[in-house]
Amino acid sequence: MKKKMYSKELKNDLLINKIFSLIIVLLVGSVIGVLLDKALNKPKECEKCMVENVTSIYDIEPIVKEYTTINKNKVYLYNTNEILINDISLKEYINNYKNIDDLFNSLEDNIEEDKKLQDGGTTIYKTKTDSKFNKDLTIIKCNTTEGNKDLYFGEYLNTEIAFLNGACGKKMIQDAEFQKNYVIKEINKLEDNLYELLIVDPENSKSVTLTRKISEESIKNLYEGKLHTFVFTNKYKELIKNDIEEIFESTTLKGVALYKEN
Repeated sequence: MKKKMYSKELKNDLLINKIFSLIIVLLVGSVIGVLLDKALNKPKECEKCMVENVTSIYDIEPIVKEYTTINKNKVYLYNTNEILINDISLKEYINNYKNIDDLFNSLEDNIEEDKKLQDGGTTIYKTKTDSKFNKDLTIIKCNTTEGNKDLYFGEYLNTEIAFLNGACGKKMIQDAEFQKNYVIKEINKLEDNLYELLIVDPENSKSVTLTRKISEESIKNLYEGKLHTFVFTNKYKELIKNDIEEIFESTTLKGVALYKEN
């Protein structure tokens, strides 16, 4: 066979055409690649957004059920149906102990204290990573001044929500700053700028006596027998009872003003 002979100019034209064809193929491939990448990754990004923004059902409506008792004190399960420890049910385990102190002494290798509240001694525990429990738990051991000694064992247990919903037998206050409306029943001057105020909660007639130095300008804005708005700061967001005595004892009084209706 004879080889086909091409002129130099024709060879150059063929080479240029091949280069242009290759560039076009590469450009088209890049565009298609970008479009496919966006199409494939878009659902993943949306799925991620949905996961980050979803609210747990337990944050909306915690599931609390009375589980058993120990020495006449109630034990509740929070957001779980059953708990195992040492491969037996928590109820069976609790039944081996006569009182709460003995029970918690037996659990000391499985739990660690997370926080203690200023409500008489309520303590919050977390299970250790190597505990004999079959789940990661938060445990509330109630010990209030009113004598509540209930126990709460729970998964996904938001303690602030639990206390606000009535855990340990009462609703609590957690705001960093809040207001309460009380009546200043009496104002007695003890010495220069030192006054004694008798403050009464009109809802239940409970009262506290506050002794404080007050400037002449400020004392003119306080009135006996009238309702005033008291502003308190709760620096550490401690959970406290909605009680006039505990509020004045556990928080800082920031200011007082004559009550005005909105």
